[in-house]
Amino acid sequence: MKSLHDIAKRKDRRAAFWIHQMVNTGADVNARDRRGYTPLDVALGSANWAAVAVLKKLGGKTSRGGILRRILPLR
Repeated sequence: MKSLHDIAKRKDRRAAFWIHQMVNTGADVNARDRRGYTPLDVALGSANWAAVAVLKKLGGKTSRGGILRRILPLR
């Protein structure tokens, strides 16, 4: 099974769907990989904007401080 980090970097049409499914079945949306990155960090680094949107909607946080605030306004 792939991790949220793996899916967050894939730029296919179903990545956002799979992220949503994995989180709804218990995956931690803010899990850290061995480098300390969250799935949202990976999606931002891969410019996977669909994944960024769904991770943000599901409560994803970034480990990089204010980078998300500069890229996407928080509401």
